[in-house]
Amino acid sequence: MAKVVVSRSLWIDGPVAEVHHQVRHFQTWPRWIPWLVAAPGFELEFSERGLSWSGQICGQGEMRILAEVENEGIEYEFATSKPQRVSATMAMRFQAKDGGTEVTWSYEGELSWFVFWRKGALQASRERELQRGLAMLKDLVETGEVRSRVECPGPGGCAPFVGVGIRRIASWEKLEEQRATDLQVVQKHYPEGEPLTVYEKGGLRQKGVSYVTGVKLERRPGVVADGMALFEFPGSEVFTVRHLGDLRHRGNGWEGGRRHLQVKRLKADRKLAPFEVYEVPDGEEPVVRIVFPLR
Repeated sequence: MAKVVVSRSLWIDGPVAEVHHQVRHFQTWPRWIPWLVAAPGFELEFSERGLSWSGQICGQGEMRILAEVENEGIEYEFATSKPQRVSATMAMRFQAKDGGTEVTWSYEGELSWFVFWRKGALQASRERELQRGLAMLKDLVETGEVRSRVECPGPGGCAPFVGVGIRRIASWEKLEEQRATDLQVVQKHYPEGEPLTVYEKGGLRQKGVSYVTGVKLERRPGVVADGMALFEFPGSEVFTVRHLGDLRHRGNGWEGGRRHLQVKRLKADRKLAPFEVYEVPDGEEPVVRIVFPLR
């Protein structure tokens, strides 16, 4: 059987004892565990050495401590029965570093023979899941809160629109910085437009993504500024989720949308690119509307 093995690390500005406490205290998990944050609307059961969850979108699963050494690490048994059966082990390791704690989250699981061909996609998905979880754990330790909430308005229609933006190909690591810079440039030329990013090509397995960051306009502009491109959306049925909170965590919204599509057996239109609209781009609680065109 094929194996999926993933490990991700992140430095947290907090003592090892505090980080260990947050990870060991299962009542904090709904605030930073990525598959729970991305798919709210679940029931939890806690025990001294684990927890289980059940929900329409997040599915059913459980985590149970196998071994632990205080302020060094915890090993878990991880198992889900829905939306698919998964059996794996996870571990959280803590190491004092530079006045804080370096946390390493690892995952090792086996794939059934009939889904082995999806190993690359599943591994990339798990990598991003661990990254999102570590980033939220970092916020929880350093600030006492995690600003990430997912809402699901659901299916509906999206009217045709036209936009102007800057088209780029960027690595996932550089995407956010480049997107923010490009958006500022576009908004100087078209301050009346609603900001958005259209993700044209790329996926979890690719090293980068092709996208257009720009603004949605009420009408086609007479002149397109140098270095910018015109793009259009023909209108279609769509599925929408909203992410409220820190823009760094909006990947929870994307994951929540993908889970809804899977569970509700909705088909994304591969000919139309998904996009995100920045309803409230900054402030105390930024709001991003994530839109998946449907067939």
